[in-house]
Amino acid sequence: MEKLFPWAVNHDKISVLCCPSFKFIKTLKGLDMEIDNINYDINFRDMPSVICKDFVFDKVKLHACVLHYNCEKTYPVGKIHKGIFILRGDDENHNGDCNPIHSIDKLVEDNELTEVFDSFEMQNKNKNYKHYCVYGTNL
Repeated sequence: MEKLFPWAVNHDKISVLCCPSFKFIKTLKGLDMEIDNINYDINFRDMPSVICKDFVFDKVKLHACVLHYNCEKTYPVGKIHKGIFILRGDDENHNGDCNPIHSIDKLVEDNELTEVFDSFEMQNKNKNYKHYCVYGTNL
């Protein structure tokens, strides 16, 4: 996650989607950023720091910048929102991954990005899969 910080700190307000790392959220908030932590997982429904809604099906206002931590688990946010995106997906092919990510190009295409500012892929240290990350816009 720390590799996404240089992209995130360029923004004052971010909607963070599907991020299981509360340490990451806390660090961003500690930088005096306005963070909406949005997660559809009902296990987070009683946590005051989490907006427990599904950004695809529920009415959720997203900031101009959206950081989506688990793109493989949801419909592409760029198809329903225009803005700046920090996108992360992996090719683990876990049960429940409805939108498998196998490349940076897939993230760009799925989210209808018209400009890519930066991107990288990273092999998971302990497992046999990769993380794909893209910073860009569909404006």
